[in-house]
Amino acid sequence: MKKFLSAVSLLLCFLLMTGIYASAQTELEVINPPHSLLVLGDSISTGCMLYSYKKGNNYNTQSYANLIARDLHLSQERSYNNLAADGQTSKELLLKIQSGEYDSVIDSDLILITIGGNDLLGEFLDFLKESIGLDLIDISKTSINADFTNPELMSKLNELISNIDSNISVFSDNFSKILAGIREKNKDAYIICQTVYNPLDCLPIPDTVKTIFDNKIKLINNNLRSCVKLQNSENICVEVIDVYHLFDGQSADMTNMLDGDIHPNQAGHKKIYEAVKTSIEKHSFAPLETTEAEQSSDVLASRQLYDIEKSEGGSVLIMCAFVGVFGICLLTAIIIFIRKKKAK
Repeated sequence: MKKFLSAVSLLLCFLLMTGIYASAQTELEVINPPHSLLVLGDSISTGCMLYSYKKGNNYNTQSYANLIARDLHLSQERSYNNLAADGQTSKELLLKIQSGEYDSVIDSDLILITIGGNDLLGEFLDFLKESIGLDLIDISKTSINADFTNPELMSKLNELISNIDSNISVFSDNFSKILAGIREKNKDAYIICQTVYNPLDCLPIPDTVKTIFDNKIKLINNNLRSCVKLQNSENICVEVIDVYHLFDGQSADMTNMLDGDIHPNQAGHKKIYEAVKTSIEKHSFAPLETTEAEQSSDVLASRQLYDIEKSEGGSVLIMCAFVGVFGICLLTAIIIFIRKKKAK
């Protein structure tokens, strides 16, 4: 009998605690999501070479940017503008920002940027074609047999390095001005940019060339971070997604390099999407501004919701009290019954 009474007591405690816990769950913290999205940059953001991609239309694919827009319930008709362009360099992006080409949508809450790859890759592709006579598609199918100890080829390689260094210096200046230009036009934007990944690590090219190119990618990424750090010294508003490390050693799986294409494949875009999504979830955006009529409607809706929650909360407390009283009465009746039985 003692065991039975203990079980009843535990059951009553459980019911009471469940009711209290349910009551506590009615108050939740709400983080405001972005209500507008602008995507700028190069072919990584256009979704180039993904299934159903059509040049000039950035909305047909499962690119990282389109996946983010889907999650935010944004579309072409509803505050989502993907204005990235295939082959775009930092200089070209800067000129568009300075010219006011994006002014009609620059006030977006969230701005995603991919830029820098074309500042490096153009020089390297020219070097491969002019000095070795191979395109990327050729290199992905066969090894390079060029003699890099040849003085003429070494001279061209050194020229390539010099040109890349110059491009990196120009990129740093351009990217700093890109961030400043956006900030001048939109002081509240949350900007997410990406480091440049290395698409060449899976190719059968000499380690010397791989190392040179990889070091230059690291240099441009370090400069990108320096630009972001400077911008954030005044107002923390720019996040860097380290795509370089996300793709490091995985270009065969994350890009189309083995088919002669440097762009991320669907797996690569999913990896970028997940990283960008995590960054967005850490940031609380400003509430959407509404008209006076919309505000009145929102206030009414909020009051109605509060009344419902209050009513539900009161109902839960009443239920808890009822369960408690009923339990005590039940327990008392059982004890009285047992004592009378013993007395007989």
